[in-house]
Amino acid sequence: MSTLLDEHQQGFSGWAEADNLEKILTLFHLKLNESRVTEKVWRKYKSEMDKQLAENNKDSQHLFMQKISSLRYPEKHTIYDVTRQDLDTLSAEKLTQLYERYISNKTDFTYFIAGDIQPRDAEKIAEKYLASVDVKNDGREPVAIEAGTPETPLIVRGLQEPRAEVEIYLVRKNGWRPDNAYYLEIGGELIQEKLREKLREEASGVYSVTAWFWHNPSEIQDEGRIMFTCAPERVDELITLSERVLTEFEQKGIDRQVFRNKIVQSRDILERTGNSVTGILEDIERSYMLTGGPLLIGASLRANEKASPEETEVVLQDFLRHAGKFHAVLLPAE
Repeated sequence: MSTLLDEHQQGFSGWAEADNLEKILTLFHLKLNESRVTEKVWRKYKSEMDKQLAENNKDSQHLFMQKISSLRYPEKHTIYDVTRQDLDTLSAEKLTQLYERYISNKTDFTYFIAGDIQPRDAEKIAEKYLASVDVKNDGREPVAIEAGTPETPLIVRGLQEPRAEVEIYLVRKNGWRPDNAYYLEIGGELIQEKLREKLREEASGVYSVTAWFWHNPSEIQDEGRIMFTCAPERVDELITLSERVLTEFEQKGIDRQVFRNKIVQSRDILERTGNSVTGILEDIERSYMLTGGPLLIGASLRANEKASPEETEVVLQDFLRHAGKFHAVLLPAE
C-alpha cells in the first residue's frame, strides 16, 4: 500500500487479490495509526537523496529542465528546486509531524474499491474496517498551478554528445471540459503525425519528435509540448519548420482521413483501458473527485464516439491562435 500526496489529492492506494482485501484495509489502519518515521528510515532516505542530488547536479538534461521549470513557474517551488540544504532542514521528527499534518489529520476520505468482488461483500468489509475510521477534516485550500510563457527563448550548453534537444511549450489559460480536453489531445496526435512527416521524413532533420497536447482537469490551462532532437546546426531551421506546421493547422485545419484513423486508434485504447481494473478505478476516481458522483465515468469514450473533425478543429485552432509559445534548446558544451 502506497501513500499518495501531491498538489491535488492525498490518501492511499493498494492492490491485492480479492481474498486479501481485508489485509489491505488492515494495513490502511496501521498506516493511519502508526505514522512515525524512524531514524533508520530517514538516514537511508537521506543517503539515497544525497546521491541523487549529486548526480542531478552533474546531469546536463536535469539542469536544463531545472532552468525551464524556474522560467515557466517563477517563484514556485518545484521538484527541480530541491537541494541538499532542503534535506538538512528535515529530520525524522519533522517528517513525522508533516505526515500527521497532511495525512493523519485529514481523514475525510472517499473510498474506491474496484475489482473481482461482489458489492455486498465489499460493503461488509467496508462496514468492518472503514466505518471505524475517525473523520478528521482539517480543511484544504485549492492550489492553482499556472505555467507562464517566458518572453525570450532559453539556450543552454552542456550536452556531452554532438546533438541538440529542442522543446516548444504552448500554454493558454482556459477552463476544463472533458470533451474539449479529449479533442485537444487528439489534435496533438495529429500535429505529431505531421511533425514526423515534415521534420523526420521530408527534412531528414530529427532523430525523434514527440508532441503532447492536454488539459488536466485540476489545472487552469490548456498545454502543449513538442520535443525533438537534431544536429545542433539545424536547430533554427527545424524550429521554424515546426512553427510552420503549427501555423498550417491553425489556418487550414486538420486532415479528415488522418483524423478518422486517430479516432479509431484512440477508441481501441480507451476500450482496452476501460476494461481493465486500473482503468475502471481511475475513471471512477476522477469522476467522483471532480463532480462528487458518476457524471464523468466514461466521458472520454463518449467524447470519442461523438467526435467530429469540425469540433476537434475548432478546439485545436482556438488553442493555437491564443497559446503563448516558449522555446528551450539544450546544445553541446563548448
